[in-house]
Amino acid sequence: MKVFRFLFLGMVLVSFLNGAIDHPIQKEALIKLYNSTNGVNWKNDENWTSPVISFCDWHGVECEVIDNNGPNGQVISINVVKELTLSYNKLSGNIPEEICDLTHLKKLFLYNNNLTGSIPNKIDKLEHLILLGLGDNNLMGSIPNKIGDLKKLEQLDLNNNKLTGSIHEKIGDLKNLKKLNLGDNNLMGSIPKEIGKLEHLEVLYFYNNNLTGPIPKEIGYLEQLKELSFAGNNLTGPIPKEIGYLKNLQYLFLNKNNLIGSILEEIGKLEYLRILFLDNNNLTGEIPQSIVNLQNLQYLDFQYNCSLKTDNDEVKGFINDKDYNSEGYQGILNTSGNCSLNMSPIYYLLLN
Repeated sequence: MKVFRFLFLGMVLVSFLNGAIDHPIQKEALIKLYNSTNGVNWKNDENWTSPVISFCDWHGVECEVIDNNGPNGQVISINVVKELTLSYNKLSGNIPEEICDLTHLKKLFLYNNNLTGSIPNKIDKLEHLILLGLGDNNLMGSIPNKIGDLKKLEQLDLNNNKLTGSIHEKIGDLKNLKKLNLGDNNLMGSIPKEIGKLEHLEVLYFYNNNLTGPIPKEIGYLEQLKELSFAGNNLTGPIPKEIGYLKNLQYLFLNKNNLIGSILEEIGKLEYLRILFLDNNNLTGEIPQSIVNLQNLQYLDFQYNCSLKTDNDEVKGFINDKDYNSEGYQGILNTSGNCSLNMSPIYYLLLN
């Protein structure tokens, strides 16, 4: 009891001198992060672990003050961590589970370091998190299903890591999400149809993974979407007509997959589209005249498909003007043998 009273009086004294005391558990969590990620070799570790400087003045830490009742009813002002930004700071090693004790955190940015290990399993404790950026590291393992419990999350960047496993259907519970970037990992399985629940989503990147199966038609529910990249996977089936519902779309990358069927007329409804890459698939048939309606288009790439064609001079002229490879319509005639990929001999004969 005497020890507790001594600690409490010390906390009150610090509060009197500085206006607020540091939350002791959160301070321990920050120190654990420092020690687990080779803090002495960080690019900037100004004031970190100092016993006399509030963690609110440690590099990359931003605080807010909350009021709690003390043991005798006194109101005590406590510093808690609101934002932690340590990107490009030469962190190495594992993210400790204790980081999940920063329960008031709204922003966690640890981009572009050399972090290894897995994403903490108790990530759902960060219930106030709005921005989570762990991209450009060497994180491994699967994406915790509990990440779907972060209901306030608006941005989730886990790109350019070594993450494995599938994209869980609980991703659809992140109803406030505006940006979702899982590109450049080793994710497998199909794209869950629950992705269509993310009605506020503006940016969706799943590029350069090992995803399989069709593009879900529920993609058409993402009416706020501006940027979509599923490039560099093993997706199959046709391009769903529901893509045409994405009226705000500006960038569409479906290249380097195994998509079949034709380019749909609905593509011509995407009036704000600036880049359209469908190259390196198994697309066939007539290139729709509706693509000439894409008056904001800067670049397109239809090369290395199966047998795309058109006899329409207006379409040819449009392709000649917008082709990313500067080879125009003639470049599209180069199939690079793609007709033989994932197709039966009978289907191949029908195409020809």
